[in-house]
Amino acid sequence: MGNPQFKPIQARIWNSNRWHERTSVQRRTTLRDEGGTASDVILEDLSLTGFRMSSTDTVVPGQSILVGLEGVGVRAAKVVWSKDDAAGCEFDNPISRSEMDATMNASVVIANAFAFTKAPAEEDAPELAPQPGLSRRRRCAIILLAATACWGTFIALGMMIRMLVRLF
Repeated sequence: MGNPQFKPIQARIWNSNRWHERTSVQRRTTLRDEGGTASDVILEDLSLTGFRMSSTDTVVPGQSILVGLEGVGVRAAKVVWSKDDAAGCEFDNPISRSEMDATMNASVVIANAFAFTKAPAEEDAPELAPQPGLSRRRRCAIILLAATACWGTFIALGMMIRMLVRLF
C-alpha cells in the first residue's frame, strides 16, 4: 500500500482469536440494507475480511448489507457487532489484496454528502398526462411550407446572381 496516509494497525476481529492487519481508512461511502435503502457511512478501517464503520443509522448484528468500496465496487457483507454509532462487518467473500490496494489508492471524485432516498414503487409514481402532438395534416403543411420557403430563397438568390452577371 503505497499511500503514506493509510497506516496499518493491528486489531482483533470480534470474538475470534485471529489477528488481521487492518488499515485505517477514514472515508465516506454508501451502505445499502436488504431493502435497498442507502445511507452515508464512514469506513473507519479495512482488512481483507471485513471493516469497521461509523454511521448515524442503526445496523444490527446478523444484518446483510452492501457497501461501496472506492475503486472496486459494491461488496456484500454481514454486520457482526454494533455498538453506539460503530459497527464491525465481515465480507461475505474476502476481498483480494489488489482490491484492498485499489480502495486505498482510489481518489474521491465528489466529496459531498448526498441525501439518498428509496425510489418510489411503480404504483406510487406520478402519472404523466399524454402530450398532444401535431396532427398528420399539420405536420405535412409545416414540411411543405418550409420546403417552399427554402426553394423560394434559392430561386431569389439565383435571380440576383443572374442580374449581377448581366450588369458586369
